[in-house]
Amino acid sequence: VETLLKQVKHEVMPNGGTSLRDAVNRTESTVNLLVGQMPAHADADDDTVRLDCDSDGRVEWMARALMTWTERTSDDLKGHGWISSIHPDDREDVAEEYARCIRHRRQFDAAFRIINRRGDVTMVRMSCEPVATRRIGDQETLRWVGTMRRITSIPDSLLPPERAR
Repeated sequence: VETLLKQVKHEVMPNGGTSLRDAVNRTESTVNLLVGQMPAHADADDDTVRLDCDSDGRVEWMARALMTWTERTSDDLKGHGWISSIHPDDREDVAEEYARCIRHRRQFDAAFRIINRRGDVTMVRMSCEPVATRRIGDQETLRWVGTMRRITSIPDSLLPPERAR
């Protein structure tokens, strides 16, 4: 019995890849990634855009609505190209905060203005969450799943201090 308990304990303890616990961790990570991606690949309604980003926060896929809002192509917006659609007065602050969030692996939540090629402005609130996709030993592979929603006004809590009421 003691030998059987040791064998079971060995299988349920992570050991770097071959234990049952490691297999469960990999499966859970894959499920989390797929659950995060499923809504991202559905067509967005007119007021919400879904985004999939790599571990460095570069956009790899976005709903078509973002291309419509910005009058830019998918290729224009991929990677960090979406930042060029941010209103020039907001761009630097948003880009810096986004980079900080990616670097520190924490949620990004900001409200800002995007501008299309004709100069029309749309206010949006963008949120991105890190999603663990795989764990190998102590290291985790991350992806980012985000949404961008049209809003009618920017909440004071998301305004830079100099613009808050």
